[in-house]
Amino acid sequence: MKKKYFSILILFAFVFSSCEKDNYDEPKSDLKGRVVTNTGETLGVRGTENALQMQLWQDGYDNYESIEVYINQDGTFAAKVFDGQYKLVTRDNNGPWVNDRDTLLVTVKGSTSVEYIVKPYFTLSNEVFKVTDNILTATFDVSQFTAVADRNIERITLYVGKTVFVDDSFKDKTQNAETPVIGSNTISMDISSINHPVLYARIGIRISGVDQMLYTVGSAKVK
Repeated sequence: MKKKYFSILILFAFVFSSCEKDNYDEPKSDLKGRVVTNTGETLGVRGTENALQMQLWQDGYDNYESIEVYINQDGTFAAKVFDGQYKLVTRDNNGPWVNDRDTLLVTVKGSTSVEYIVKPYFTLSNEVFKVTDNILTATFDVSQFTAVADRNIERITLYVGKTVFVDDSFKDKTQNAETPVIGSNTISMDISSINHPVLYARIGIRISGVDQMLYTVGSAKVK
């Protein structure tokens, strides 16, 4: 009888403990932001497979672990958190920018918006996509944003895919620039072989010694 009574007590304690865990409030405040240059220009990045991340840290807790915040391909990010003060940083060596990892102090109260400033090695701008007789032509400008001697352009690539998510891992066809340069560039691609009613395009720059590529912000519908 005592053994049975003891077992019931253990079961009750387990159920009570589980209920306590389930009764914790979920975070309801919205932290939204953009990764930008110091001139406020949003940067395009790879948005698939959670490739690029920010990290949120909050002091004063025993379980001191970062909250992972994933960056979308248009350079935006968002997270549900509790109200409070946080430290926001980039993940180490994760992005087409100088790995400064500056700490941004963020006070979250309800809906909060922030801009996290980085120093990219290069920027893409003035992109225009045109299709004539199944030939897609992309024109765009490349600027050197941060003068770093050991960082060069390895290649510039035009990516085309069947969804709005287009990058080096998710694409249906690619075409490299023959001679990528700082300044005005043009890349042409025959898209007649891609049998799909809707197509999207992006430009990406592979930078020497950097783990992630820089892209045009979002993707453009070209068909």
